[in-house]
Amino acid sequence: RLTTNGRLNGLLLAPIRLHLVALTLLAVCVGIVHLHPVAHALESLIYVVDLTKNRTLFPAVNFQPLSMLNWVIHITLFSFSIEFAYSFYLLNKIHPNKTAKKKYARFCTVFSVAILQATFGIISHSQIAYNAKLSWGFLSWDRMLIMNNIFSTGLTVTFGSWILIPSFWAMVQSYIGFHNWTGRILATFTLIIYFGPEIPKTFSCVFLLVPLLGFINPYIKGTDLNHLFDALALNTIFGLTHFAIRGK
Repeated sequence: RLTTNGRLNGLLLAPIRLHLVALTLLAVCVGIVHLHPVAHALESLIYVVDLTKNRTLFPAVNFQPLSMLNWVIHITLFSFSIEFAYSFYLLNKIHPNKTAKKKYARFCTVFSVAILQATFGIISHSQIAYNAKLSWGFLSWDRMLIMNNIFSTGLTVTFGSWILIPSFWAMVQSYIGFHNWTGRILATFTLIIYFGPEIPKTFSCVFLLVPLLGFINPYIKGTDLNHLFDALALNTIFGLTHFAIRGK
């Protein structure tokens, strides 16, 4: 069990040092992107892949600059992404069953992609008041990585982490999405995998609340309050799933 293997450090499963290094690298990335020569180069590079074809999940929203509280909540979400990846890394290390170990390793890969997605999201938000083109570019990558995990997690855990790459290509080309049955079936398969025996049922059930956020948010889209509500709700959901996975 993750709670009794001697690795637990307070409320966190991942070492404090890992979180500090990750936050430092995140701050460096945000700072570098604000440099004019870097921003200018990224404006072209980030649009090499056309991410505008498949917008079946996230509508275009112009966000307001984030308040200080909103930034704190987003940094917490970034830390949760590290916790989830590290949790499955630990499960892979301590589980005696070889089949389960493979699945945990692949879940670790999926949630490692979520760390990259969270990084792109924070960089995007840091550019809201400075460079709209760059902000939208990073936000598009953030959203497409979320969608890739939705459509490809089931296949990844079942067959291997390599599937993430062709799945992303197929999604970018709009061959996979909620607009067609291929995408719907793959998303359903992902849900089934999350309810597999390797995942605590509490984790699975609470995780299902994430898609409902768009329906329960009472604030106007794009406002800081709307953004803050989503971030707080995600933190609550991820906090509950974090405690669920700790007891595995």
